[in-house]
Amino acid sequence: LYSKLGQSLNAAGIALFFKSAVGDRALAMPQVACKDISRVDWAHLRSLGFEGVVFDKDNTLTAPYALEVHERVCESLERCKATFGASNVGVYSNSAGLTQYDPDGVEADALEKALGIAFIRHATKKPAGDVDDVVAHFPGCDSAKKLIFVGDRY
Repeated sequence: LYSKLGQSLNAAGIALFFKSAVGDRALAMPQVACKDISRVDWAHLRSLGFEGVVFDKDNTLTAPYALEVHERVCESLERCKATFGASNVGVYSNSAGLTQYDPDGVEADALEKALGIAFIRHATKKPAGDVDDVVAHFPGCDSAKKLIFVGDRY
């Protein structure tokens, strides 16, 4: 229970909010907004030169803490994996895969099996952290500028 409650407080997110509110607002602004991923044209994004997709889990692919993909986005997620290749799609979550809350990767392992997507293991809660850890997850990708980051907040 403590770990779930601790996930609700995101000091890095609060710091980014204040930094972007008084400084670089583009740092926290999405390039595209839509209701959910079912409206994303993955083939078009691939044709623009993007090489991989990084998803947030909760409220993007699943309900919070759920082990199944939202019904309305299942087909789009499969199109994404078909377009980019399963090894070029990953999840970067503040729950599963974050060593603070999932130190042995048990939750990440279970979700990988349930969702069919790799979970990127990391030590720092997003939005803080090192983007190099994310890029390293994607074979052949050498820059975060070649990745699409998909989440539910901005």
